[in-house]
Amino acid sequence: MLERQLRQDLDRALESRETKEAVERIRRQHAVFDGYPTLDDLRNLLRAGNPSYGEKDEILRTLLVDLRASDAIFPIVQDLFWDSLLRLFRARSRFVADREELWSRLVWEFFQVARGHDLDRRPRK
Repeated sequence: MLERQLRQDLDRALESRETKEAVERIRRQHAVFDGYPTLDDLRNLLRAGNPSYGEKDEILRTLLVDLRASDAIFPIVQDLFWDSLLRLFRARSRFVADREELWSRLVWEFFQVARGHDLDRRPRK
């Protein structure tokens, strides 16, 4: 039940005016997004096993650069890594009583790591 609520919260953030405006701004400024008009297209690109490393790297780098300037794009980054975050949450939730606090901490740590990622390093490494 908590996981469903967490996903609904993220979906609401993805539908927010601020996030939609940030996505449109990035799409206007970076042609690499032209081939991926929807969030589902981006998700499919970034799935494990997709060999399009150059495009993956370029899209992730663009998102991470933007994240340093504005938190508005974070729901997109969080969505693209949703499965990994959820797996980590499930693995750790067995050891804590307050699952909501655990999720908050995981998302905060993920935000800090994403925002502080060394941009000279390729995202997939």
